[in-house]
Amino acid sequence: MQEIGIHHVLDVKYTKLFAEVWYLSMTALLVKCLCTPGIYTWIVMLLTIMLIKYKKISGLILFVPSYVNIIVCLASPLADAIRYELPAVASVPLLIVHGPELSLRPE
Repeated sequence: MQEIGIHHVLDVKYTKLFAEVWYLSMTALLVKCLCTPGIYTWIVMLLTIMLIKYKKISGLILFVPSYVNIIVCLASPLADAIRYELPAVASVPLLIVHGPELSLRPE
């Protein structure tokens, strides 16, 4: 490649390593599930159903940013791209911790 004036910043072995990591995200089941935007949407929906079932409607205020993000992703032309789902991905651990806590707390 150097004879045509193309120079890589990284060595070829790093490029191969990055390609293997990318391939891992498409083949390993757990990594593949965590890289799929739909899993986070389903987690938010299941936690919402749990809060409604236990009549803790006030706990749904924590979910408003995730709902807005899901609606934006549904309206966007690239709904399956993980970069658009990143706010929901970042908030899901907080929702997983506080969702069951809110639903099981006595009034």
